Formats: sequence, structure tokens, C-alpha cells
Amino acid sequence: MALSRQLTPAPVLLDFLAWAARSGYSVREHPAYGGVTPGVHRPGSWHADGLAADLNHGPDGPAERARLLIALGEAERRGLAITYARDGTAGSAGAHQDHLHVDVGEGSNLGQGLGRRA
Repeated sequence: MALSRQLTPAPVLLDFLAWAARSGYSVREHPAYGGVTPGVHRPGSWHADGLAADLNHGPDGPAERARLLIALGEAERRGLAITYARDGTAGSAGAHQDHLHVDVGEGSNLGQGLGRRA
């Protein structure tokens, strides 16, 4: 069940995920990249439906954070929604401190709470 309406076409997300994989990111929680963890994301969720994914890059720490910020900028440039604790941990960003979540929806949270994209 989506938390917002879809703004970005699914092929844009798939193109971004291909870029991420080529750039050394670990793409997870997406059907085309190893599947979705049962019990973490329910059937019918954007993850299960291939409309969201999570990214990591190397071991947790400052180097990974720098790489995730690069991916964040690329995802924004492509018009994707992001959840990541860049500017704080308010709301859903609190659960996204060690990985970057991207989806096709209208809501992003970079740590200050949910914001709507136009």
C-alpha cells in the first residue's frame, strides 16, 4: 500500500537502479535485485510491486554516507522520491540512517519530516 500517489514512471526508477548497480551500489528490496524480504515489506507495497528500492554502498560509516549522498542527488535529478536521514531523523528518515530509500511517489523525507514533491 503506497503512502502517496505515484509521480514518476516506473522505468525512471529502473534506469536509476541500473545506474546505481553499475556505480557499485548494493540495490536491495526490489524484485529485480534479489527480491523483497518477507515480513519487512508486505505484498502490495511499493517495494513488492517494484516501485521502490533501498541502496547501500560499502560498510556503514562516513565513506558510505558520502556515496549515498551522491546517489541521493542523482535520484533527485531523475525525479524520484527519497527517504534518508540527511538532515535529521524525523519521521520515516529515522529508519533510513544506514541506507537510502528511493521510490516513485510524491513524498520525500530527508530528515525534517515528510515533504511533498510537485
